Amino acid sequence: MVKWIFDYDNKKVGKIKKTIEANKNKSGYTVNETPKNTGNKLFETTMKKYKGKIVFVDFWATWCGPCRNGIKKMKTLKNKLKDKNIQFVYITNQSSPKKMWDMMVPDIKGDHYRVNKDEWNYLSSKFKYYWYSTLRTSRPGRKCC
Repeated sequence: MVKWIFDYDNKKVGKIKKTIEANKNKSGYTVNETPKNTGNKLFETTMKKYKGKIVFVDFWATWCGPCRNGIKKMKTLKNKLKDKNIQFVYITNQSSPKKMWDMMVPDIKGDHYRVNKDEWNYLSSKFKYYWYSTLRTSRPGRKCC
């Protein structure tokens, strides 16, 4: 039994190392700094970067099964829309372990933000979502929500 656990552990470590190495060559994703000191203008300040685009926002977490499944299912649609004026934005918080988030983000094409607890609470209050895997979209020239 101990040997099995040891072998299993070594396989997991090997897989993680391969993933980290493979991620170094991936593109199509951007990790962004969350604008600081924006208070109740956090979302608006973040979205300024995407003026004139349709923005698809996904509030997610690394540990959230429905979130991960939704991201996986969106890949086909994202490929079909890749030449359109659409920006995919992913927002998570500190409940997603940083190392896990760093490993997952390269496989999720789009812009990524990692917000702190207060910022997450503000956003969840603003958009009235209380669970993960919540999606929002906006059209050019229109406010999102």
